[in-house]
Amino acid sequence: MTLENIHSEILNLEDITKPLVVSFENNFNNSKNSIFYKNTLDNNNWEYVFIGEGVVWNGFKARIHGYSNYLKNLPDDKVVILTDARDVFCTRNSITFMDAIKNFNLDNDWMRQSC
Repeated sequence: MTLENIHSEILNLEDITKPLVVSFENNFNNSKNSIFYKNTLDNNNWEYVFIGEGVVWNGFKARIHGYSNYLKNLPDDKVVILTDARDVFCTRNSITFMDAIKNFNLDNDWMRQSC
C-alpha cells in the first residue's frame, strides 16, 4: 500500500535555501488541529510535508521511524524542522526563520550533527 503525503503546493526538496517542515500525522483529515497547523504553514509560505498518513500508531516509535525514513531522501544540506502536528501552529515565515539561523553563525557540520 502506498501512502500519500500531504504537502505544500510548492515543494522543492532540492532547494537548500528553503527550509522544510516535516510533521507526522497518521489521520490528517480527522485532526482539526493538524488541519489548522497546515493552514498556518500555508499562510506563512512554508514548504512542508505531513508524513505518516494511514500508519498504525504504536507510540512515538512510528514517528521516529517515519522521520528517519523520510530524511534519508533529502539533501544533506537541507534545513529541516521536525514538528508535532496536533499541538503547534506557525506564526512566522521561513525567511525570518532562516535569517535567525544565520545569526547563530553555526556551520553546516554542527547543524547536521545536532539533528
